[in-house]
Amino acid sequence: MKLKRAIGVIIILIKLLYAQDSAIDSLKNILNHTTNDTAKITTLLNLVEVVYDDDEWHTYNIQALQICNKIAGNTHLQGFINRSLSSIYNNEGYYAKHKNNYPKAMDYFLLSVKYAKLSKDFSSLIGTYINIASLLSTQKKYTESLDYYKQAITLGKKYNIGENELLYAYMSINALYSKVWKNYDSSEIYLKKTIQENKKINDKNIMGQAYNATAISLIEKYSQNNQQVPLIILDSAIHLHTIAQSYFNFLGNLQEVTNSYYNIVSLWQKKYIQTKNVHYLNIALNYTDSTLLYAKKSSGLSDLADVYHLRSILLESLAGTKANYSDKLSLLTRSFNNYKVYKMYSDSTLNKNLYENLTQKLLKYEYETKEIQLKADQEKKDTINKEERKRKNIILYTISIILILLIGFFILLYKNLQITKSQKQTIEQQKQVVEEKNKDILDSITYSKRIQNSILPKVDDITKLLPKNFILYLPKDIVAGDFYWYHQTENSIYIAAADCTGHGVPGALLSVFCSNVLTKTIKDLKITETGQILDTAHHLLVEQLSQSSDHLKDGMDISLCKIPIKYGAHTEIEWSGANNALWILSKNTITEIKPNKQPIGYTDNFVPFTTHKIQVNSTDRLYLFTDGFHDQFGGKKNKKLRAKLFQEYLSETTSLSITQQKEFLQQKLLEWKGNNEQTDDILVIGIEV
Repeated sequence: MKLKRAIGVIIILIKLLYAQDSAIDSLKNILNHTTNDTAKITTLLNLVEVVYDDDEWHTYNIQALQICNKIAGNTHLQGFINRSLSSIYNNEGYYAKHKNNYPKAMDYFLLSVKYAKLSKDFSSLIGTYINIASLLSTQKKYTESLDYYKQAITLGKKYNIGENELLYAYMSINALYSKVWKNYDSSEIYLKKTIQENKKINDKNIMGQAYNATAISLIEKYSQNNQQVPLIILDSAIHLHTIAQSYFNFLGNLQEVTNSYYNIVSLWQKKYIQTKNVHYLNIALNYTDSTLLYAKKSSGLSDLADVYHLRSILLESLAGTKANYSDKLSLLTRSFNNYKVYKMYSDSTLNKNLYENLTQKLLKYEYETKEIQLKADQEKKDTINKEERKRKNIILYTISIILILLIGFFILLYKNLQITKSQKQTIEQQKQVVEEKNKDILDSITYSKRIQNSILPKVDDITKLLPKNFILYLPKDIVAGDFYWYHQTENSIYIAAADCTGHGVPGALLSVFCSNVLTKTIKDLKITETGQILDTAHHLLVEQLSQSSDHLKDGMDISLCKIPIKYGAHTEIEWSGANNALWILSKNTITEIKPNKQPIGYTDNFVPFTTHKIQVNSTDRLYLFTDGFHDQFGGKKNKKLRAKLFQEYLSETTSLSITQQKEFLQQKLLEWKGNNEQTDDILVIGIEV
């Protein structure tokens, strides 16, 4: 029956797991080939459950009703008919409610109750009682609605059935007490019952909703009459929202994770308003980072607008606590920028007063420098856009040429296979054409290598700021999936060794895109922390690849290091890794910094990347690498070289200069490989600080 449509998000999520196209096709096939009336009714009611289009499932429901009326005189089937009619009229009630015909909906629901009682189908009766309660609540007949919810609970308890429906009833009664009657003590009782009953089925979605509702009810209870909420109550509410967030995170319910984080930020803001303790304000701002991350993942524009709006308000509040002109100006500028983003995402009318208030404050501090800053920003933007268009055109032209040539090659190859022996002369002619095309393809791939080389940083540029370094870069094919990447900001040097899915042309195409994503993340989005850089690159890559109907699962492994431009005897570096580690050679001892075991790209249960902050000393050596070196087959037993032997090579050469060490590694690799082909692209970066 259509009960599931009335129980909301909880049951809809369960329904989605089963309402597959294959199931619908199978049921339609059964319906078309059966002549038995009871089988037809059962199949039609199953179709009602799995079909989403309201008019389509309603058609199946009416067909089931017509067959029930046709066999109504068969006393042997009376129990089956009564159960079926209970489901059918419940579905009709839902349909009428959906069409806003409330009187007709109530008539159908009461018919459903009648037949459920005749057939003693108490499970269906519970569902119909809940549908009636929901209908009454929609009509603002809250007292009658409460009575039907309680009748449903009484039946479920009596017959020990309908656990999911009872949880929905408990949550709905809580909403009546808290939202309608403001009776928070009664609301709390039903929330506790929800949590207690849920222990039987351990529905994490219900637990998350219950904890969120408990926190909200707790705050509303103490906020009556505009009184201050005790700090201990605010802390309890924050704790409850945090628990709820963990449940929703486990389920991958990004929308509810976003809502939980938003509530946490609002509560820290409330603590600041009541105490004027700036520490609480900073905590609230820190939480907005996580809130924005999940809001972007869930693609909820209204959620993004709300978060940017709240962060704008928090930054303005923080600016009000600063005495220093520069700090105040910086925070007000950030507040203004967040408000502009909020305005972009929001569909609501612009809050004119707040916008003008922020503008006046900014004009006060920025009047003398505004024109210069605007001009500089525009020039920078124009330069970036020009380079971006140029880079995109090069990539597009290259991909187009390669694809066209590859398609032509395979068409010719297929035709060659169909030629018979009697067409020897034609075969020779076609062979010549294929060879010419192969030459064109090779030329195109060679040109692609030039394009890929254009995105690789110049070694001389790296050496200017990192004079003691080496880059051992050996592509398996003409072009490679491995690439090294370098970017310089005012205060820092970023360098990375990356490995994109595959090698050759596919890996090279992905490497061009990934290189651009890394540069965009730092240069355009102004993200500087290595973990956050990888987080952002992950989301940009997934977003781009998800646009393909082929659901590409490509990705990138990477070892990313951030080094201060001014480094000395004792220097703190930042590092983050996706499947690729960092080795630090210090006084003949190698320390491994382990990466997050996930790629940049599609992955199950994604977690934000860890930023490692590491103290290194003068003469310490850092090694960033992909898996190509230690995965090379060779040696006496023709096995992989392995990481352990790789580390021994590095430890043996501490007395050599960094340049000599590269030559030593290259020689050892050749000796190990012997006559074997190169297994994969090889990339090793060594840096002495």
